[in-house]
Amino acid sequence: ANIKTALMDSMLEMVGTSHVTFACTGAMEPILYQENLEGAMQRGAMLVDISVPRNIDDVGANKVEGVKAYNVDDLKAVVAANQARRQRLVLEAGELLQDEMKSFKGWHQSLGT
Repeated sequence: ANIKTALMDSMLEMVGTSHVTFACTGAMEPILYQENLEGAMQRGAMLVDISVPRNIDDVGANKVEGVKAYNVDDLKAVVAANQARRQRLVLEAGELLQDEMKSFKGWHQSLGT
């Protein structure tokens, strides 16, 4: 992986040329927003804000062509959806296992052992 870090004075240049950016600073308000991203973006990108309070104005950032911004709440929603899906799969696997056990027991008893 080609992971790069950047200081604040080169932030927009780095964000504008990156495919994926994770933001996590001590800023108390967004540092990436529609107005400064529009002039900086040189490619489509995913911006992921893992900071609290937020460093990316995701509503404004998502208005910039080719930019998709996510925040901690978005990530929590993805995790919850994945957990729910896994739970459904566990239940389905349990039902499948019960069916196969019945089939196996029937076969085993048919052997006369």
